[in-house]
Amino acid sequence: MKVTQKCIAELLSGMRESSSAYYNITRKLNYFVFTLVLLNKNLRAYYNVRHAYNTLKPNLP
Repeated sequence: MKVTQKCIAELLSGMRESSSAYYNITRKLNYFVFTLVLLNKNLRAYYNVRHAYNTLKPNLP
């Protein structure tokens, strides 16, 4: 009986550790996706502004 209790306790602690690692990985992935989306939006806005400037430049005095 003691052996099974010890096994169950080890399993639970292992599950807890793996779940915290899983949580950390998902948090890092969320940050990564978030920064990618922000970068994408900023880059698109920058290119739009540059394109507009390049098309207007010949008409500017």
